Order: sequence, then structure tokens, then C-alpha cells
Amino acid sequence: MTVTPLPDSIGIGDLSPSGGPRSAGLHLSAIIKALMKELEPERFGKPLDALRAETGFAFERALEAGFKTKFPAIYRPMELQCDGVAMSPDGLDASDGVLEEFKCTWMSSRDCPLDKRFVHWLWQIKGYLHALGTNRARLRVFFVNGDYKQSGPQLLTYQLDFDDRELAENWAMLVNYAKAKGMLP
Repeated sequence: MTVTPLPDSIGIGDLSPSGGPRSAGLHLSAIIKALMKELEPERFGKPLDALRAETGFAFERALEAGFKTKFPAIYRPMELQCDGVAMSPDGLDASDGVLEEFKCTWMSSRDCPLDKRFVHWLWQIKGYLHALGTNRARLRVFFVNGDYKQSGPQLLTYQLDFDDRELAENWAMLVNYAKAKGMLP
């Protein structure tokens, strides 16, 4: 047998989530990424790991495909706009109005989602909730390495409930940051 390694022929890193291409303009993820780069440059200042990003997109697509059969009320909504900021939520449950957010991570499942390592996820979720006018989300996380102990991979789901004040303060913080950095007029 002869084995010959081949170069990446599918263009890992050129793929995108199933929501399709994003519109031009400022996206919530750009605001959060800039803020996290400033707060934690050693963690967020590195180039994007394309293979890990594509793994996350594959996880999103797998959940979407599975939900079409098992939970047909969950669908990917169209892009949202709020105060000049575009957003692309992963899912919305039409049966109860709950936001669905999917993540794939190599971080430990211990202390998720309350640990500060996950704050950027919460800012994003609260931004989506603000734009949607609702207060509840389900966060579905595939922890590739589980708890880094004996668990192995884990798929965990969390229900997150926020009050109106939390959502308004989060949105004001994100918009004010974007304005201060010249991202918004």
C-alpha cells in the first residue's frame, strides 16, 4: 500500500455557516471580537484557526439538519438588524420564541456558561435577545474534550433567562464600545 498525503482541497476556512453569506456592514460578532481582542489580546489576538472554525460550522449544520426532523419548529432566522448592527442567530424556536445558540469548543465544560471565559458568548446571546425582544435562550454546546477529566466529549444544553435590564445594559455596552472605536456613527 502507498499513502500519499494530499493538500487541503476543500478550502477549510473558506466555508461558512449554513446561514449563507453575510450582508455588508457591521456585525455583532465584529464588535465582540474587537472588544475581546482588547480585553484578552493573548487569547483573541491570534489568527483564526480555520479548522476549528469549520468544525464549529459543521456542528451548526448538523444540529440544523437534525432539528428539521426532530424539532421542526426550530429554524435559522434571517439576519437581524438593530441600531445599525447586523446579527445572525443560529436558531429560533417558533413554538416558544426561544433563541437557539450553538457552540463547539475545546474549552472545558466545567463552569460553563458562568465562567468569564464564556462572557463573549453571553454578550452575543444577550445582543440577539435584545434584537428579538425576548428574554430566553437555549445554549447548546459541544465540548470536544468534555471536562478534561473522564467525561469524554459532551453535548450540554443550558437554558438562559435574562431580565430586561441585563439585556439593555449589555446592548448599551456593545453599542457604546462600537461608537467609541468608530465602528458606528
